[in-house]
Amino acid sequence: MGIQNSARWRFVAWAMLAGWPWLLSACYPPPSPPPQSTPTCYPRPQPTGEKIVGATVEAPPPTQVSPAQTITLTLSGGYIIANNAIVCGESSVVRYAFSDELPGFSWDRSVDVMLDASTVASIHCGYECRVEVTIPADTAPGPHQLVVRTGLERVNFDLLVTSP
Repeated sequence: MGIQNSARWRFVAWAMLAGWPWLLSACYPPPSPPPQSTPTCYPRPQPTGEKIVGATVEAPPPTQVSPAQTITLTLSGGYIIANNAIVCGESSVVRYAFSDELPGFSWDRSVDVMLDASTVASIHCGYECRVEVTIPADTAPGPHQLVVRTGLERVNFDLLVTSP
């Protein structure tokens, strides 16, 4: 019984020593590899390839107005959207995108409204603009030109100013 007992203890001791690395790996898994760093990407404006969006007057003015009358114009478009190379890392171009496809893009442009050669309204607005224009009280009766001018183009309207 003594020999069998010592053989058993040797087997138990051997099993404990042999199983020790397994027990450690089960309780303490090996560290995971460090995370792969992703390169920072940014837009780089390109000198060509822009997209031109023409001005559209959604709500044109009436054809007849009187002095001191206020009219409302609604327009969209009338701007240029830049083309950008999306660059990641040192200089790898991943794709191309227009500015309006990028996060954080906002519309901002100036619109001037002129009656003949005089500016009667100037605003900064986003994608859709709503401009209120008051015909000057001293405007002479007769035909006049109302011009909506964005940074890109002009849209002309014939107005007939009637007597007050």
